[in-house]
Amino acid sequence: MKQVFTVTCLSLLSLVFTGCGGGGNTNTSGSGNNATNIQGKWQVIAVSPQGSFTGSTAWLDAIVEANLQQSGTTVSAASQDVAVVPFNVNYANGSGELEAPYNACNGTTSITGSLSGSTFSFTLTESGSLGNLVISGSALVTPDGKTMSGNYSHQAGCGLPATSGTITGTLVPSFNGNYAGTIDGVSTTASAAEGSQETLTVTATSSNGTFSLAGKAVGGGFQVSGNVAGSSYTYQGIYMTTTLTNLLKYAGGGCDNFHYNCPSGAFLVYNATTGQWGSLSPS
Repeated sequence: MKQVFTVTCLSLLSLVFTGCGGGGNTNTSGSGNNATNIQGKWQVIAVSPQGSFTGSTAWLDAIVEANLQQSGTTVSAASQDVAVVPFNVNYANGSGELEAPYNACNGTTSITGSLSGSTFSFTLTESGSLGNLVISGSALVTPDGKTMSGNYSHQAGCGLPATSGTITGTLVPSFNGNYAGTIDGVSTTASAAEGSQETLTVTATSSNGTFSLAGKAVGGGFQVSGNVAGSSYTYQGIYMTTTLTNLLKYAGGGCDNFHYNCPSGAFLVYNATTGQWGSLSPS
């Protein structure tokens, strides 16, 4: 049976790519309490045994993209610096969907937390017209502050049933660098420069010419816009951490389903204006 992995439009990313963000990650908090510093861009994958593993139709699994800020032992991410991307994978037949970011409560999402040594205790709160959803948990952060793993749980709310599960988080590196791949169906080279507060500037060259794009990074996601060959385009992308790459490989071939190469360290890129998919890998 042919495996199918359907990725729906990422257009709702535009709702979260505004505002301020945090800085880069270092290994110490600077507060004298030996708490690990986790400030930076994070991609966290939350998986519930009540969700994808059972082929459930409920969207109980999610990728959380977040720009975490830290002051001493206090950690936070404001609504403009959090994007929750639900996904559903039926491991029985290798099919699934990666949805657009959304808020289950039709409102805002924020993260608060604290660090005690290498233990990160967190609360992700979604609040809106449909009610409130409070997700709490804890994770153990590796000494270098680059990965975390732990557990989460939440009560029923905003149309979702009560559930619990595991999280795996990866600190996303700076997007600065040179890339090559296929965008808008043509070979493309690009250079990216990430500024303060996760602003992002991309200069790309293809048969369409040389063009500049500007926008913002949130966790392992980005959105940039600009003029390409006389037309205005918006591009959205997601950074392929090892965990996410393995997930997509398992679920119906992942990037291969789009005929693009996006191993760990690459970006799966979506033209939100035309609906075309592409990818960029470090060059």
